[in-house]
Amino acid sequence: MFEILFWASALIMAYSFAGYPVLIGMLSSIRPRPVKKGSFTPPVTVIVIAKDEEKNIGAKIENLLGMDYPPRKMKIIVASDASVDRTEDIVRSFSERGVALFRADESKGKPAILNMLIPEIDDEFVVLSDARQKWNKESLRMMMSNFTDPDVGAVSGELVIENEDEGTFTEGVAFYWRYEKYLRKCEAAYDSTCGTTGAIYAIRRELFGKIPEDTLLDDFVIPMNVVKRGKRVVFEESAVAFDHPADSSRHEMWRKIRTLSGNYQAYVRFPWLFLPWKNRVVFQFVSHKALRLAVPFLMLALFFANACLLDRDIYAVFFGMQVVFYLLALLSVRLKTRLLSPIKAFVFLNVIAFIALPVYLSGRQKVTWK
Repeated sequence: MFEILFWASALIMAYSFAGYPVLIGMLSSIRPRPVKKGSFTPPVTVIVIAKDEEKNIGAKIENLLGMDYPPRKMKIIVASDASVDRTEDIVRSFSERGVALFRADESKGKPAILNMLIPEIDDEFVVLSDARQKWNKESLRMMMSNFTDPDVGAVSGELVIENEDEGTFTEGVAFYWRYEKYLRKCEAAYDSTCGTTGAIYAIRRELFGKIPEDTLLDDFVIPMNVVKRGKRVVFEESAVAFDHPADSSRHEMWRKIRTLSGNYQAYVRFPWLFLPWKNRVVFQFVSHKALRLAVPFLMLALFFANACLLDRDIYAVFFGMQVVFYLLALLSVRLKTRLLSPIKAFVFLNVIAFIALPVYLSGRQKVTWK
């Protein structure tokens, strides 16, 4: 029994992190679905959700106003989730430049604000962003170029982590994002990617459906609803949002716990995601998303099963390899070297995925900002 558990755990993990990337890369090359791009600059509304962002919101608005896009075709709405600092005053100072302020009287969270705002927008296309990240100048134009293809319902940009410090946890997270970029490119080339980057994504307004107000991961739920309605979610690597690392590894950890708690929430709340006759990208979803959350539990199963098989030399070798791997992960916290960053990222993110389950089950993770 332990031998079966060992090999089943090892093979599923190997498929999730190595087999699937190879397979989706091959499929995207053998059966590609190129997006029919064209020059396209329709009227668009950009929504920035902000909560006490006085340090970032001015620079964010200036960044958006500097987009390579016809100014008369771009509206900017900053939605303040009952900010108590100077965020709203700063937004009002841009009113003569066409920037509008939407204010929630009480903190409701991002999903509730989107549910209120998006149905009232007249423009056919809506672009969503956060206050912290800045975009490259071509982002808006490049995202819109994908919508000349009528099959495209949403477009995700790319998130780039800037100024990562060597040897920090955030360096490993940047490595993770490069890995994610490859998967999203291949998935979009084959059909659709599973989710978007919350810092920069666009959607056809008519495809937006109201989401539960306690949704933790709107940038997964909204695009998957687009897929459910028969449209594609594609990846535009020329549209880039630049982010900076979290102030500390603890801050980064809670960011990821929130994201992964949102995954657990979505999987429980929307069982249709696992049904092939309702989710045409179920192969990508299970391989990329669902199995990823199972990995920390498979790691424990692998270690436990291996420990029960030490009477056989080959399994003793495997156990030694596991011990060395985890020791290197611990060592990487102290050693400032890029060589160990992939190991650090792998263990760090899977520890967080493990923690995220009890956090989700406890109901401690709230949709509103702290």
